[in-house]
Amino acid sequence: MKKGRDNARTPMQWSDTDYAGFSTTEPWLMVNENYKKINVAAAEEDENSILHFYQKLIRFKATDVVAVYGDFEEMYEEDEQLYVYKRTLVDKAFLVICNFSDGEKFFDMEEYRDKEVLFHNCENESDTNLLPYEARVIKLI
Repeated sequence: MKKGRDNARTPMQWSDTDYAGFSTTEPWLMVNENYKKINVAAAEEDENSILHFYQKLIRFKATDVVAVYGDFEEMYEEDEQLYVYKRTLVDKAFLVICNFSDGEKFFDMEEYRDKEVLFHNCENESDTNLLPYEARVIKLI
């Protein structure tokens, strides 16, 4: 089929069991070959999984007043690979730094060295380079 959305879809990968736990019979859409490693059950067991990271972010967004009501200030707008912004509310603020490229990206974090990192998705101690697709949320005040 040349037109249709099925070309871009696969059944949800719930587990490493037959048909990725999506069905007990063969589904009409092909199951992705990586279902043995990439599935919900595996993500639930791995505290560093994308699933757990997103759950933390959702809880943070739902409970942190700065994340909900803070003023938004975009920074480095000219850089197409970096998405950097600050959220501020009265006497609280945090900075979000995201590298949306598949390579390391220079970003001078010297002034944030002593600040608390609230979230990160990569283990990276560098004060000058973000890893590919790295994101950090830094508490400023």
